[in-house]
Amino acid sequence: MALSDTKAAFQLSDEFITRPVKIEDAESIADLMNAHEMDFLGIAGNKPENLIRDWQSPGFNMDTHTTLVATHDGKFVGYGALWNSNPPHVTAWAWGAVHPDFQERGIGSYLVDWFETRARLDVEKAPPDARVALMIESFYTHHASATLYKQKGFNLIRHGLRMVIDVENNDIPAAILPDGIKIRT
Repeated sequence: MALSDTKAAFQLSDEFITRPVKIEDAESIADLMNAHEMDFLGIAGNKPENLIRDWQSPGFNMDTHTTLVATHDGKFVGYGALWNSNPPHVTAWAWGAVHPDFQERGIGSYLVDWFETRARLDVEKAPPDARVALMIESFYTHHASATLYKQKGFNLIRHGLRMVIDVENNDIPAAILPDGIKIRT
């Protein structure tokens, strides 16, 4: 299956177009990711510069390892990226987001199928006879993702939590350090 024909391969509706991400998309993709997270977490902090830094990681290829879903009038409604650039290439890690106004329209299914196809294309990078795994990350409170992944044959294998504190509006007590330990810039 050629990834250049993902819309037909994944049966995404004709109301959407797909393409790889470009650097100049960073702000709009950060907005999409923030809308996705605000919808069910109530907080978000994605910044264009962080996306650009990730996309410019050694070995990462934006042309082959990102996908963007947009409407014909240019609204970004889905984003996905797959990382598998570090040897021995036995774990592909994927993450995606769907704009909350465009849920239940096949975009999440498209992203999962795209991740799986992209990861299969990378299997040749792994050592012969190696076990290769695709891991898709999602927030534990996003139940629609968990349901979709289960329908697609994925199993929940671990949880992670992100802890956040607003350092601008909180009085954070000074650290109590053991004797002989100093923090410096």
